Amino acid sequence: MKTYYYHDFSDNLVETKNQSKKVPENYKWVKKNPLYIGLGWILFQILKLVALVYGKFALGLKIIGKRKLKIDSGYYIFANHTQPLGDVFNPALYSVKKPYYICDSSNLGIPILGPILPLVGALPIPESIRGKKKLFDAISYRAKSGNAIIIYPEAHVWPYCTFIRPFETTAFNFPIRDNLPSFTATTIYKKRKFRKKPRTVIKIDGPFYPNYDLEKKERIRALHMEITNQLVKRTQESNMEYIRYEKKDCN
Repeated sequence: MKTYYYHDFSDNLVETKNQSKKVPENYKWVKKNPLYIGLGWILFQILKLVALVYGKFALGLKIIGKRKLKIDSGYYIFANHTQPLGDVFNPALYSVKKPYYICDSSNLGIPILGPILPLVGALPIPESIRGKKKLFDAISYRAKSGNAIIIYPEAHVWPYCTFIRPFETTAFNFPIRDNLPSFTATTIYKKRKFRKKPRTVIKIDGPFYPNYDLEKKERIRALHMEITNQLVKRTQESNMEYIRYEKKDCN
């Protein structure tokens, strides 16, 4: 069993070759060029095919509860971040709607895959306040257009992690602002008889709706707590620890 050591839950334990990649100031969040849209559609179909093969042979992937996502509106999906590649590929398999991914800008620096991520739905987070406002508008536009918005609130990927790391309430503004339902897509890990690596199982739960009897701040906290509790509950179904995470002593 491998052991990863961390100082705190915000540590980035998996780095790309171009970790410092940033979102350009002139970045267009919603592209309406027909050629760009057509190329994106083709690449997304290829992504789904790659996801199917990768999921079957590399992850032993099983998805439970996908039918819950068959609703008329767009929606938000909150997921734990435990697969460097799987978390890019898997939403294409479990989301009934076309998924768009909120991701760190460093993902644009991933060799080969990075440059095509925006074409298949990546919404990288910029540094500037102006850029973030445009991102937030793009997220709302996609969600209200009937798409799925995939959010990994833990921010950094910790491979095969079997517990939920604390995360902020910031992202829970989105479903409340757009008056749309939220779901959880929890990745858990199960023992396999003839493989060292565990089987990857994704369980979909929801929908979860904001409580409009509460004031906005309390509404956000309540949804954050409900989503967190559901993720924690599901991760407790993992029965194999492939990588152990231990807090490093700073002394």
